[in-house]
Parts: sequence; C-alpha cells; structure tokens
Amino acid sequence: MFLVHRRSDGSAWAMKTLGPRTTFPEHLLKSFELEVDLLRELDHPNIVKLAEFFEACVDATSGPRLCLVMEYLRGGELYDRLQAQPGGAFAEPVARDVVHQLCSAVSFLHHQGLVHRDLKLENILFAAPGSNVVKLIDLVSHRPRNPNHCPTAPSAPRARLPAPRHPRRALTPNPTPKTLTQRA
Repeated sequence: MFLVHRRSDGSAWAMKTLGPRTTFPEHLLKSFELEVDLLRELDHPNIVKLAEFFEACVDATSGPRLCLVMEYLRGGELYDRLQAQPGGAFAEPVARDVVHQLCSAVSFLHHQGLVHRDLKLENILFAAPGSNVVKLIDLVSHRPRNPNHCPTAPSAPRARLPAPRHPRRALTPNPTPKTLTQRA
C-alpha cells in the first residue's frame, strides 16, 4: 500500500498494487476487471471509494503492476482502535454507531447482490483520527450465481442444536449476573 497524491489538487489517496498482469490467468483477470468496474459504481458512505484502476511500473525490477487507487483512510483499523480502548471495549454509544454503520454497508452490498467475503476487524478502517466514521475495505466481493439466493443464508441445511441438559436451570435468571470481564 502506498500513499499517493493527486497532482491537480494535492489530495491524498491510497494505492494498492497487485502482481503483474502476466501472473494472473486470463479468466481471473477478466473477472477481476469486471469486479473493479462494479466496485467503481458502489457509492456508500461506509464503503471505501475506488477511484482508479490501471497498470503502471512501480519499480524497475518487476515490470507493470495492476494498481488500485482508493480513498485514503487515516484513522487506522478498527482492531487497533478497539485494543487501545480502556478494557478493550468501546463505550456503548460508540459501539452502537460503529455497528450501525457496518450493518448499513453490508446491507447495501447485499442489496447489490454482493457479499464481502473477508469481513474482519482489520478490514474496517476509520476515516480519520478521532472520527467514528468507519468504512469497509478489501472488498473481495462475490456475486452469487443465483440472483434469488440470499447472500447471508447458508446454502446447507442448518444443524439442530441439542436441547439444554437442565432446561429449568437454563431458564432461571442468575440472581447475580456476571459481566463479560468476570470469570464464570
């Protein structure tokens, strides 16, 4: 990943480079280019914006590489921000806001017929330091073959969970609830 600047206005962008075109089989390259065209069209406040896709020589040794230029997000990963919080957790209003934004982005992708196949804390970035605006990155997206297939539904039948061994005890409220930090 490189930090690059637009010559016309000096704005900062992130550039991700992939291997040379020759390292990709032709069918994967065509599929990748179609996905890039699709991602260019995505417009959601919580999904990183793809600005450009081109081939360029990044260094003298490797030859032309595929380059993606995306919105530069300066706020860092959700994982790092979470680890820096006291107790390793956000305050409830912040957590609620972040989860709402993520649900909105994932819902938008699903309505477009896309699935984010690599959703994890490291692929969620904050827009700026001190901001609670998050954006999904690394959209290794996938469009299901069947347009009527719900992308969030499992394709295999759901396994049935066994009934609790002690149903009454499982339904009885604990008189002294434990917090997540206490050991059971």
